[in-house]
Amino acid sequence: MSNYKIRVNSEAESKEAQELFFELDYNWFKKGYVEVKTPETIMSFENGALTTGIRGSISHKEITLPQLRDMVVLKRNDVGDATHTDGRYSFYVGKDENYFFSSCDKAWRGTWKNVEILKPIEKPMKEYLDKQQDGTYKLIEADSGCVDRDWIEVPEGATYYAKDASLGKSGNFFFRLRSDDFDFEAVWLDSNWIQAIFNVENQDVLWQRNNNQTIASAVESSHPEELPFIDDEPLQSLNDQYAEIEKVRQSHRTASEIADSALKHIRERAETYDQPTGERSAAKTAKAFNAITGKDITESEVWLLLQLLKDVRQWSREDYHQDSAEDCIAYAALKAESLEGGE
Repeated sequence: MSNYKIRVNSEAESKEAQELFFELDYNWFKKGYVEVKTPETIMSFENGALTTGIRGSISHKEITLPQLRDMVVLKRNDVGDATHTDGRYSFYVGKDENYFFSSCDKAWRGTWKNVEILKPIEKPMKEYLDKQQDGTYKLIEADSGCVDRDWIEVPEGATYYAKDASLGKSGNFFFRLRSDDFDFEAVWLDSNWIQAIFNVENQDVLWQRNNNQTIASAVESSHPEELPFIDDEPLQSLNDQYAEIEKVRQSHRTASEIADSALKHIRERAETYDQPTGERSAAKTAKAFNAITGKDITESEVWLLLQLLKDVRQWSREDYHQDSAEDCIAYAALKAESLEGGE
């Protein structure tokens, strides 16, 4: 680490400079981004500290934002930062020096003088959401080398960004509507588009791609074909129909049918997770928990905790959640099995 000073003339420059210093392991006394009134000088010290003002400025080397960017690239040693190529090797053209990427060292090495023979690498632009001070989100296009750590990458095809409690997970999610390019509606989970049925009325939309159209009307327009019903009532969207069909289907199941579904879950998971000797995973879980914590919980208590987890998830939602209900029954049966076996 070294003593540097850099002049920032706007909030954007201040934020970028701080992000770059963070990449180099410098930080403020209070960790994280600090609002700096510009124009101002940000200073770094050999002990990793950041401050503002002119204290110690005589011994500090003055640098620019491009030079600070170069320092981060050289520390990161990521070939993805390459700006040029000769068709075979990757190069980084910096503010003052040029470097080639050594495939042996997996790092930027040396300098390169013949920049004229190199061709610039065209990096694809990606979309990101930047949360504004008023709580709204602004869409930004940028390449991967100029991304703020607080930006949220927008997955390709996303129609809108919303909070949806019905998913059974906390947080905000990207949603995609059916279109000419996509055959089904989906939610972005675990870096993949997962086909889903969702009700826009239960969502708090935070950002949408087409601001001239409400999401509800966009859902309607994504299903232009008329439905095969002859009725005097207005046509429902496919989302509403799917939800209604599922509600009717679930309401017609008897207790025995629901118990049968829970039994099916037990058998399927036994084939996947249980030992050939018949030992279930909860017994091992209890042993591991006791070894780590010094507690003395039993196998049946593990099943009880899982049963309670499913009940909490069930009653945390406004609508009925079939998976949680069936799992709760399965865990209750496994708990009874454990108790009858004397553990």
